[in-house]
Amino acid sequence: MDIIQFLRTLYKNLPVLILLPLVSGLIAFVFVQNLESEFRARAVISSGFIEAQNTPGQDRAFNRDQLNFQYSNLVELINSRPVFDLISYSVLKHDIDNPNNRFRRFGSYYQGLDARTRQTVSDTLGYHLDNYTQLDYQRGIGKVVLELMQEQEFDFESLQNMIRISRQGQSDYIHIQVETENPYLSSFIANQFAIRFINYYRLNQDFLLDSNIEFYVAQVRERERRLEERTDKLQEFKAENSVTNLDEQTRAVILQVSELQILRQQELRNYRGAVILIDSLNAALREGSPDIREGRLSDLNTRISAARQEIATLNRQRVNALVIGDDQRAEELDNRIEQRREELNEFFLSYNEQGIADPRISRQELITQRLVLTVEKENARQAIDLLSIELERLADVIRDYARLEATLDTITREVDLAEREYLNMLDQLNRFQLMQQSQSSGSQMTLHERALPPVDPMPSKKILIVLIVAFGSFGFALVSIFVIEYFDLTIKNAKQLANRINKPVYGILPQLKADELDIAELFTKTPKGKIECVTVSLIRLLRYNILSLLDGKTMLITSSMPNTGKSFVTILLAYAVAQTGRKVLIIDTNTRDSQVSHQFDAVPTLIPFLRADLMLNECITETAHPNIQIIGCEATNQSVSEIARADKIQTAMNRAEEAYDVVLIDSTPMIKQNIARELLPFVHSVTMVFSAGEVINNVDTSIVNELNQHDISFEGVVLNNVELEEVEQIYGEIEKDRNFMQKAMKQIFRGNIKGAFRRRKNVNISNGNIRHNGSEEEIETRDSR
Repeated sequence: MDIIQFLRTLYKNLPVLILLPLVSGLIAFVFVQNLESEFRARAVISSGFIEAQNTPGQDRAFNRDQLNFQYSNLVELINSRPVFDLISYSVLKHDIDNPNNRFRRFGSYYQGLDARTRQTVSDTLGYHLDNYTQLDYQRGIGKVVLELMQEQEFDFESLQNMIRISRQGQSDYIHIQVETENPYLSSFIANQFAIRFINYYRLNQDFLLDSNIEFYVAQVRERERRLEERTDKLQEFKAENSVTNLDEQTRAVILQVSELQILRQQELRNYRGAVILIDSLNAALREGSPDIREGRLSDLNTRISAARQEIATLNRQRVNALVIGDDQRAEELDNRIEQRREELNEFFLSYNEQGIADPRISRQELITQRLVLTVEKENARQAIDLLSIELERLADVIRDYARLEATLDTITREVDLAEREYLNMLDQLNRFQLMQQSQSSGSQMTLHERALPPVDPMPSKKILIVLIVAFGSFGFALVSIFVIEYFDLTIKNAKQLANRINKPVYGILPQLKADELDIAELFTKTPKGKIECVTVSLIRLLRYNILSLLDGKTMLITSSMPNTGKSFVTILLAYAVAQTGRKVLIIDTNTRDSQVSHQFDAVPTLIPFLRADLMLNECITETAHPNIQIIGCEATNQSVSEIARADKIQTAMNRAEEAYDVVLIDSTPMIKQNIARELLPFVHSVTMVFSAGEVINNVDTSIVNELNQHDISFEGVVLNNVELEEVEQIYGEIEKDRNFMQKAMKQIFRGNIKGAFRRRKNVNISNGNIRHNGSEEEIETRDSR
């Protein structure tokens, strides 16, 4: 749907677009006439949040986001159900206790209560107002109070419609606006709201401060207990594992390990050197003379073994002294070892002088050196073993220290964490205690401005409501028309039909009523109205297209659905063709609904015509037009193939074609009945009639495809019942009686924006002269056709 078509649709539905907003506005005006005037009162509360940030002891890092969050919470608290209930109790108690100065009259429910119940309600409301508590509305006197509040419209939902709570910009002030029908009621509710909320807020703040202080005192005690537990655990761990300064102890052990590793490397070098020298001496002794005299070897071996043991013992003691760090003891033992070695060497020399070995001095020295080196090798080996054992022990000590350090770090972190938690809770406790001292009972919140009874009512909203309703109904009508048109799939013009069935439309007919057109006089007299003029032109266009595309003389006129105006099109086409001087024969084969036969009062001779039982001139019925004859039919349950054989039907059709210029066969629809399909082999051309305002479905397109596959001429279709606005697409503009605005809208719909508001000059033609704006100009006139 393009914009031009949519504008045409709006113009067509212009009465709805005008009447619906007008009626809706009138209805709204009637309803708002009885609306009472409203009076607005305002009270202002100073929250004190901003000033509270400047008091001593407050957190200076309090940022704007936190302040906005506080105000948001405050507004939510003001709009809460407990606060509104306090206002409901106040207003209701006022009206009960002041019968001569009530804000609103009580209804039937209150009138039905006895004096005792009324007093009970008043006392109950007073109790809850004094204690700032809520009633239980589910039972007892609470149900009565709820009924009274709803009857007087003082309940929570009603008050929400009266009261507006807002913060004035970024200031410290909260505005409470109340709109009611009574100026004194508005000011009373506003003041009561402010006062009751301030008291409610102070009570809550006191309760919260007390609760928070109790909570933080308990938390401080709990954190203190945890800190003591962690500290005791740390002390017990140090005492059990002899930990004083674990880092220094670990460094001392590591330094001792380094020194022992150096000693072990020295002893290892001594051992390896002694082994190498002994091997060399053994090799040298094996190369010498085997005749060696040795004397008193038993005594010598005993002395050497004792010396070795003593030196080994002294060496172990020296290593142990080095391990424990007793350097003085180690030096003394080292001197004693050297002394024993010198004594052993002197002993060897004395034995050599006594001849205990070969008198060859060089060999004796080698033996002596071997004996000394053997002693040194053994001493080095023992020292290496002792040092290895000590290094392994120290390695175990270092590993134990590492485990102790990890455990000690864990316990220390627990102590630090417990200490931080304790200090944090203690700081929070101090803050709340300071807040309780400086801001006790929410004293920073005050009533900044009391509400006064307003003098003048608020500006009336009646006109605004009426305009909103009118424009809303107009928008609803506009949207409804758009939705209806957008989802409307019916065929309205020839272009839509051609696009849908992929077949050209070579004729359209406008919407006609039964009494609007006299077909017999349509072509013989001058058309009287615009409908007749349009119909005559369109029929002639249809005649031209059909005669130019007609293949042969016989044409079958059918449709896909019933009630498309197929018989009407057949009659119009017959009159149009007959006007050209051609002889036309109408064969009515619609045995279900023989409208053509009834229109012409035709004799029902279809069956003898198809069977060739009678001559052609005996089967026809004359009409009012000399060039039109008809073969009528009667209602029957038989189809064409059941009435006569194919050769008989073909013979009858051949006779008709020989006697007439055009043969029009009015048949049944293609669905539900089979007569049209059975006549297809005996005709030369076929056309279908569609009705505008119907939806082209799959059945219609399948029938078109079926006719395309037949070996007959199927060149196009006819569209019937087209609206005049759609007819203009083919016929051209239809002149109507329009004022200037209608003509302008018409030009806009046609896309001529410039010409929409340009007035046309009056031009009158008379006797070959053109009168133009009161002047005459002589012009030549020619007859043209």
